Amino acid sequence: SETGERPHARVVFNIDGSEQTGEAEGNGPVDATLHAIEGKVNSGAELVLYSVNAITAG
Repeated sequence: SETGERPHARVVFNIDGSEQTGEAEGNGPVDATLHAIEGKVNSGAELVLYSVNAITAG
């Protein structure tokens, strides 16, 4: 996504040998990716917690 635009994601993955493509927007890149996948698999999954921790200083 570009600066000033709503984050969006495009994913390509296989389900039982069938290529699936999903696209979605979200509140951030991780949310957009989850929505793109969920739009194809309809699992009912919900992202409750996402955390990034730095391993080194800087």
